[in-house]
Amino acid sequence: MFVDLKKNKIILIGGGKLLLKTAEFFEKRRYDIRVILSVRHSKEKIKKKTFKSILEKKNINFDVVRNINKDKKFLRYIKKNKDLLVLCIGPSWIINNEILKYLKNRIFNINCIPLPKYLGGAHFTWQILNNCLDCGIYLQKITNKIDKGAVVLGQKFKLNIKH
Repeated sequence: MFVDLKKNKIILIGGGKLLLKTAEFFEKRRYDIRVILSVRHSKEKIKKKTFKSILEKKNINFDVVRNINKDKKFLRYIKKNKDLLVLCIGPSWIINNEILKYLKNRIFNINCIPLPKYLGGAHFTWQILNNCLDCGIYLQKITNKIDKGAVVLGQKFKLNIKH
């Protein structure tokens, strides 16, 4: 096992409904979680409310960060917490080597794209433009290269949509 989840410390980085549901899942199970939002993700609308206001209302700990790679508070926190698990869902940053060094085997991306066919940003747009119904869900190690880390768990499937 990579991380001792008995310590129950998890950071979620990114945005969207999947990250929100993941935060609620861990919060319900009494994990010590913290959500890291980019400025863009903090203003993102979910059911006409900002992501930031939803987290505030649910009393979920979060920070809004301009650049995670330069955030001293985040770096101190990951250095101090050796059993920390970090899950990224649509992060705004490519994580630098200094952070990756401290989070070795403890930082993962949850990707909802058919790897390795579509990588990086705007993958859903490219899939739509290409009329591609390939899908997937992957737990992938984070590296300093977009969507290039080893896949720990994964499943490909096709959407069953009638046009």
